Amino acid sequence: MSGGKAEEVTWEDQQHICAFGRFNTRVHEVNAELKAKAKMGGKAEEVTWEDQQHICAFGRFNTRVHEVNAELKAKAKMAEDLEEASNELIVTDDDSVRFGVGETFVLVENDDAETMLEKLLAETNAEVDALELEKKELQSGMAELKEKLYKKFGNSINLEE
Repeated sequence: MSGGKAEEVTWEDQQHICAFGRFNTRVHEVNAELKAKAKMGGKAEEVTWEDQQHICAFGRFNTRVHEVNAELKAKAKMAEDLEEASNELIVTDDDSVRFGVGETFVLVENDDAETMLEKLLAETNAEVDALELEKKELQSGMAELKEKLYKKFGNSINLEE
């Protein structure tokens, strides 16, 4: 050992390692299926390095789509909560309300609280729009990769979720 300090493996690193292992295993399975098909007289295509990269990219895109969906769900809940808070602010009789900032609540005037809620809602909606755009781009990339891979491998490869 060189005596250097090893970096800590994060949860995200572990997920990438596991995903790579799954895709690598799937590549080997596809190669085995194709070789078996070739022995039975069918046409066999070898999985190239480029094919492996496409399969791995598809997996990364698919994983990110699931992450984006979870983020969208959380942002939708946040927007709903902000709308509800805004509605409650309208019907309150108090001149000031407690507004949550991190783990602390501060007393602010209703008008200031309404402005802050509107700003938070606008930020949340902008984040939702950005996530929706990212999701569409990912799905487009996945569709393109699916087309390429199914064209080459047919039913020998499964790219469904």
